[in-house]
Amino acid sequence: MLQTTAATISQGKSIALKPEDPDVEAEFNGYAYSYKKDGQKTVATFVKKLLPPDDKVVIGATWAVIERSYGDKADSAPRLEGTGAEQVIRVDGKKHGYIVVPIKETTGEIHSLIITQLSH
Repeated sequence: MLQTTAATISQGKSIALKPEDPDVEAEFNGYAYSYKKDGQKTVATFVKKLLPPDDKVVIGATWAVIERSYGDKADSAPRLEGTGAEQVIRVDGKKHGYIVVPIKETTGEIHSLIITQLSH
């Protein structure tokens, strides 16, 4: 499952979300973002101010998106799973686990977080 998710994203294939669903606007510590949820997948996009390549900021933003999108409290330490292009971040919440794939610019700044909720 982890490899398929990361491989699909790393190969540049699009994430299919319903276009008729409106994006939800939100903010985390001055980083405005919009997100769209479709079932167990959420895509959060940071447009005006990208997330810096700072682990603490990225983790905090991930927790905030999970709480807003899924209503789950994720405050566990994230861990890396997989290797190379297949590597993803795993975060556990109180109710579910989540796979997080940050989409980066060449500068290392992050413009999107793709979060998939796992079934327990």
